[in-house]
Amino acid sequence: METRRSAPRRVQWTEPSRPLIECLRCREVCEDTVTHALRVGGPAAEDERIGALLDCADVCRTTATFIRRASPLAGRTAGIAADLCERAAEACAPFAGDAALAACAETSRRCAAWCRRLAAPNTERAA
Repeated sequence: METRRSAPRRVQWTEPSRPLIECLRCREVCEDTVTHALRVGGPAAEDERIGALLDCADVCRTTATFIRRASPLAGRTAGIAADLCERAAEACAPFAGDAALAACAETSRRCAAWCRRLAAPNTERAA
């Protein structure tokens, strides 16, 4: 018996794809910021801050993958990403004088906002 494989579902590059773009950017910025914070050392390299940045990078990578393949769980994953992106932003916020950490806080906040938009329909259905 021959099985037919369907073509993978792809997301259209429209405004709803904005969370995908933001997640990919946020992942990149958080990973770069970890390297920067470790080089700077001191308070910037505290375990909790580094952990928040790595959590954010990992969940953004996963969320982007879910969005790209149009997973039905993308919205739920985006909700978790929004929470972890906010945590990363809060971890970097005290370092407004450091350009890399300040940029990471801004990028993480923007990603969180887009992920919340993507998660909103799932939140309404769950209620």
